[in-house]
Amino acid sequence: MKRILACFLLLVLAAGFAPTRAEVDREANKQIIFDYITKELNLTPAVACGILANVRAESNFDPAAVGDGGDAYGICQWNSRRDTMVKFCEDNGYETWRNIYGQLAYLGYELETYKKSVGDYLKKIPNTPQGAYDAAYHFCYYYEIPANRTTKSKQRGTNAVNLYWRDFYGGEIETYTITYDANGGKNPPKSQTKTEGIPTLVTLDKPTLEGYSLVGWSLNKDASTLDYKEYEEFCINKDTTLYAVWERVIEDETPPSASLSSNGHTYELYTGSFTWTFANEFAEKKGGYLATIETQAEYDVVKNLISTFSGDCWLGGKFESGNWQWVTGEAFRDDFASSKWAKGEPFAVYGKTERGKLAQTQDGKWIDLHYSSFSTEGFIVEYGNKTHETFPMYEITVSSSLRLREGPGTSYDTLSNIYNGEIITILDTVPGKSYDWGWGYTAGGKIGWCAMKMPDYMISVGGIDEETALVYIPYEEGCAIIGYQGNEKLLIVPKTLQSLPVIAIQDGAFASQSAPDTVTLPEGVWEIAPDSMKAGGRYLVPVASDAHLAVLKANAAHDIILPQKTLRPPNALSQIEADAFEGAENIECVDLSKTNVTLISTGAFSDMDSLLYVLLPETDVEIEFGAFESGNDTIFIVKKGSSAEKWAMNMSVDYLSVP
Repeated sequence: MKRILACFLLLVLAAGFAPTRAEVDREANKQIIFDYITKELNLTPAVACGILANVRAESNFDPAAVGDGGDAYGICQWNSRRDTMVKFCEDNGYETWRNIYGQLAYLGYELETYKKSVGDYLKKIPNTPQGAYDAAYHFCYYYEIPANRTTKSKQRGTNAVNLYWRDFYGGEIETYTITYDANGGKNPPKSQTKTEGIPTLVTLDKPTLEGYSLVGWSLNKDASTLDYKEYEEFCINKDTTLYAVWERVIEDETPPSASLSSNGHTYELYTGSFTWTFANEFAEKKGGYLATIETQAEYDVVKNLISTFSGDCWLGGKFESGNWQWVTGEAFRDDFASSKWAKGEPFAVYGKTERGKLAQTQDGKWIDLHYSSFSTEGFIVEYGNKTHETFPMYEITVSSSLRLREGPGTSYDTLSNIYNGEIITILDTVPGKSYDWGWGYTAGGKIGWCAMKMPDYMISVGGIDEETALVYIPYEEGCAIIGYQGNEKLLIVPKTLQSLPVIAIQDGAFASQSAPDTVTLPEGVWEIAPDSMKAGGRYLVPVASDAHLAVLKANAAHDIILPQKTLRPPNALSQIEADAFEGAENIECVDLSKTNVTLISTGAFSDMDSLLYVLLPETDVEIEFGAFESGNDTIFIVKKGSSAEKWAMNMSVDYLSVP
C-alpha cells in the first residue's frame, strides 16, 4: 500500500509541476529567437536579449498571437505591416504566417529594408549589459513604436538585462556605487547601487546648506553648471561621486541692487550667482519678467544698469523650437540682435541647444549660456507690459534750444549733424536733473540721443498715459487707443487722454494675452477695429451709445456686456408668445441675437416705453405684425442678409445692419 501511494503521489506531483505544452513552446521559441538573431542575422547576444524583451511584451513568444482586435499578428505584433508579413511568408515557402522561422526571416528582411536605420543601429551595439538595455530600448522605440513608448522602452531595456542577459549569455553583471557629496553642506544622501546596463534615478533626498538651495548634482566639485537634477536618469557604469550644486537663496522682499525707469518700464538689478531658471521664476513671482530688449533705447537702459557693477546678467531671451525669442512671447528682431552678439555667439543657433539662455556682459555683448550656469553675476527684472512695437511719443523741431549730446551714460550714441528745422521723432525718454534725455530718429534715418528741455516746440504725437497705461495717438479730432501696458483686469477708458477725446480703438489695442478681461468704453467712441480684442476680452458699453454702435458695426468683441436693463431670453428659446413681455418696465434693450427664436408673436414686446434697442436673431425668424408696437423710436440691430433685415426694410423701422 505504501508503495502504491508513493507512486500515486509522484504522478500527482509530476502532473502539478510539469510545464504545459504552451509553456514548453514558449521556452523553445525563446531559444529559437536567440539562435536565429545571433547565428542567422549575425547580431550580438546583447541585441538578441533586447529583442527577446520586446517579443515577450508583444506576444509572449507566441507566433500565432493575434492582438489589437484582430489587426496585429505574430511575435512582433505586426499591425499596419501584417499583410506584408503574411505575403512574405507565403512567397518564401513557409506553410503559414504562423511559422516562427518565417516571421524571423521577415524581421531580418525589415531590418535590412523598411527598418534599415534600426538594423544599422543594432549592428553597432556592444555585447554588454548596457548593450542589451540599449538594444531593447531602441527596438521598442523605433521598431515596435507602442503607445507610451518612452516608458515601455525603459521597461523592456531593464528586462533585457535582468531576464535574458544572465540566462542566455551567462555574463556577470557588475554593480557600481553612486556617492553623494554635500559639497559644503550637511546631511548628504545615502549612496546608491547602480546595476550595469540599467539606468538608476538620482536620489530625491537633499542635503542642506544655510542660505542656499540645492539646484542639482555635478560630476565636478567646482562646477558652475549641473549635470543631473533630482530623479533624473543616471547611466554611467562606474563608481561615481556626485557633488551638490548650490544656489544662494534670495527672498521675495530682497531689494534690488540698482534700478532704472524708462518709457513706463522699470528695470531692477539683482546681484549674485543664480541659474536662469531661478532668475526667471523669481521675476515672475515679483510680478515682472526677465528683461527683454527690442529697441536701442531699451538696450541702452539695460547696459547702463549693468555698468553699475562688474559681471554678466541674465536677460529674458531663450532658444526654443529653433528660434530665439523673449519670455514675453515676442520673437527676436534678428536685424537688431545681430549687432549685439559677442564673437562666436549665439551657440544654440548652430544646433547645439544644450545652451539656449541669454545673458548680457558688462560691455553690452550678448552671450548664450546653459540654463543652469552659475557664471553670471546677476539678473534684471523688468516691469510693465510688453508691446510689439515702440510708440512715438513726441516730435521735436530742432532749434538752438535743443542740445545734442550723449545720452544718460557716456557710452550712449548721440544724434549728430542735426540742423535747425529738422524734425526728431522721440520714441523713448529718460528723466534727468537739468534735462530729459530723448532717444529717437530723423526723417533722414539718423538715430540717437539728445538732451532736451520740455519747451513749447515739443509736440505730442501720442504716447503712454501714465494714469491708465493706455497707449494712444492723435486721431482726427481726438485720439485713438493703440495699445495697453497695464495689468488691470477691468479697465475703464476715460473720455479724454491728455485733453484729447477718445474716439477710436485701433487694431490690436487689447489683443495681447495680458489685456484686460473687460474694457468699459466711453460714449464718444465711434470707431472700433475688428481685431481690437483678439485675446478674448469683452466690451462694456452703454446701450444705444456711439460705442455700442461701433462694437456692433465692427463685430470687434467676442462678447458685448450690456447694462442690467437688458432682457436676454435663454438661447434655446424657439418662439415668443403673444403679449409675453407686454408693458415690461425699465427695459432698454432686448437681446435675441444668440437665441434660436423662429417666431415673435403679436404684442410680444409691445408697450415697452423704455425700449431703445432690439438685437434680432441671425436665424430665420417670423415677426408678426405689432410684435414691437410702442411709442418709442426703437432701433433694430439685424444681421446683413437675414430675414430680420428683410422684415426691418419692409416695416420701414429704424435699423442697423451689421456683418
